[in-house]
Amino acid sequence: MHAIDAHLEHLRLLGHSAATIYGRATFLNRLARALPVALLSATGAHLGAWRAGLAVPGGQPGCRAARPAFPAPPAETRFRG
Repeated sequence: MHAIDAHLEHLRLLGHSAATIYGRATFLNRLARALPVALLSATGAHLGAWRAGLAVPGGQPGCRAARPAFPAPPAETRFRG
């Protein structure tokens, strides 16, 4: 079984939604095609170069992940109920 398929099966067994699994599959397959080495052979340097290549006009890195990560809001702005 291919590593991506094994990971997707693991997500299925954990009960993740079909949309989550599809998004992860799409992302990992795109990443695997973009890297100069096999996905499981990629180093931090490979991933860093891939990430830097996502830059958009203005110099900010772009995001091609299914869902961008946002930092948590400051503690003083969180709901306390």
